Amino acid sequence: MTSQPNLPSQPDQGPPEDPGPCVGRPSAAASRCRLTAILGLSVLGTSAGVLSSLMLAGTAAIVLAGCGSEPEPPPPPPVRPQREEAPPPPTVESVDSIIRQRGLSDKLVLADEHAPASTAERVAILEFFDAFARSDDRGLAEMLTPLDEQELRSMVESGVWAASTSKIELIELRTGAGPDGQSCVLAIFLVDGVDQPQLWYYSVEGGVPEFESVACPPGLMKKLYGEDLITLWHKLIDEERMLASLPDEDVTIRQVDLSSESDDGSFGSGGSTPAGAPSPGGPGGRRPVPPPRAPPGPAAPRPSGGL
Repeated sequence: MTSQPNLPSQPDQGPPEDPGPCVGRPSAAASRCRLTAILGLSVLGTSAGVLSSLMLAGTAAIVLAGCGSEPEPPPPPPVRPQREEAPPPPTVESVDSIIRQRGLSDKLVLADEHAPASTAERVAILEFFDAFARSDDRGLAEMLTPLDEQELRSMVESGVWAASTSKIELIELRTGAGPDGQSCVLAIFLVDGVDQPQLWYYSVEGGVPEFESVACPPGLMKKLYGEDLITLWHKLIDEERMLASLPDEDVTIRQVDLSSESDDGSFGSGGSTPAGAPSPGGPGGRRPVPPPRAPPGPAAPRPSGGL
């Protein structure tokens, strides 16, 4: 027989420990142990859930409290309405361009600084006086008032229109305003070497030009001077009207008796011939009456036998 090795003997461990009421006892006590463990876990789970909820609620409260404490952002600046820029003024066509593009007469002279501010007015004025320069009575009649058109017809029928317009050498123009704000154009015609002024009111309403002549006092050209000739023209017209409204003066002309002759050959009573004066026209004859004095200008020929 094989001998068994001698194993060391285990120390005496004493009586076995009591595993407790929950180990190895399928008894009522063991059931209570399991129930206690389950309830403990449930209580722990419930406590953890409540704690999590409290933590989340606290975080939300902190976040909400932080949002409420931040200052409100400043309001946006007011939006200022953009100022509407005025449209640029319309381009005005130059006088030279109008004359060139429309083939008007080169007798017309109108400086841009003396021209109206609109192209339509410039065209109307230049075409109106172009009719004078070309002796175009039909084109001119379309732009006249009825009264001036009637006067033009009389001039055409009498031949005055053709005779006068054929001698036009130059037409100098400038525009301005009348005393009541009327649009005016002053024209100085050079006719056969002599300046002849005209003044016209005009309008270009609805694109249809119309011209009306203004009264011209006699001898006006000699009285026009300075820069504002249109204002001066109306001033001279007012002066003429004022003089015309005055009552006529009674002029007494001294009567001379020519039926008697003095001993020394002079006419009238008690008169004498000044020294150096020519003698009467023959012994016993009478001195012929001289014609009226001519206006200033070239010397008029003396009549035979006159002084």
